[in-house]
Amino acid sequence: MSLLLFLAMATASCFSWSNKPSILLVGDSITQGGFNGGHLGYAALLSAHLNPSRDVYNRGYSGYTTRDIAPMFSDLLATTLTAAHSHHALVVVFLGANDAVFPGKPQHVPLARFEEHLLAFTVHLRGTFPASKLLLVSPAPPVAESEFPRVNLGLSFQGREEDTDGINTGLLKRHRRPNDRNHTVTRLYRDIVLRVAKNAASEHVGAMDTWRMMFGEDTNEVVYNRDVADSFYGDGLHYNEKGDATHYSYLVKSVRRLWPELGF
Repeated sequence: MSLLLFLAMATASCFSWSNKPSILLVGDSITQGGFNGGHLGYAALLSAHLNPSRDVYNRGYSGYTTRDIAPMFSDLLATTLTAAHSHHALVVVFLGANDAVFPGKPQHVPLARFEEHLLAFTVHLRGTFPASKLLLVSPAPPVAESEFPRVNLGLSFQGREEDTDGINTGLLKRHRRPNDRNHTVTRLYRDIVLRVAKNAASEHVGAMDTWRMMFGEDTNEVVYNRDVADSFYGDGLHYNEKGDATHYSYLVKSVRRLWPELGF
């Protein structure tokens, strides 16, 4: 075997798997889009940041709530482990955006049940994988369509097609912000996330507050600002490029503050 071929094989072996415990992201469509968006999502940015030392597993499921994740949480942990590592270095749970839809909607999860699910995630992870860290991420404030005048429907052109009046209306799609949730209700779910992390009283459990990520950390009380929040979204709910990039940066910042030993 030539020296050149040997070196090439050795290099490939060194970087074909991670040499440290991995990261698991659990969430809804915002996390799912962290790899699949039209821009680099926060999960992709995190994966690139940690490559090649740690693998990042994305288990984001569109439309999911804590109620949907609860019966599969154990399997999500187990099926993303490898023979080389007996635990994840970090599990990030970013849920609540769908739980917080208005009562009567299929996805709605009552506040008390939402808290029960988060507590169950915490207890299971601490009991089964005590070496793993758990980062609970608060649901970010959605921007509802009702917050804007009716003349602003969040329209955008995607393609061109002339109609009989010469107006480009074909392939015109309405990217409407949601009207089944709002920031006032979502704040209640955000507060539960922060409380569960605080009450865990464990150095292995921490929280990331997306509200402070958006509105700043300089005041005791976070004040919602519609236009600031809307600048992070493409549709009032899912991140645009700025939102994903900011979420990634703030996640790394949060982990470095809570657990510098993870080497983020």
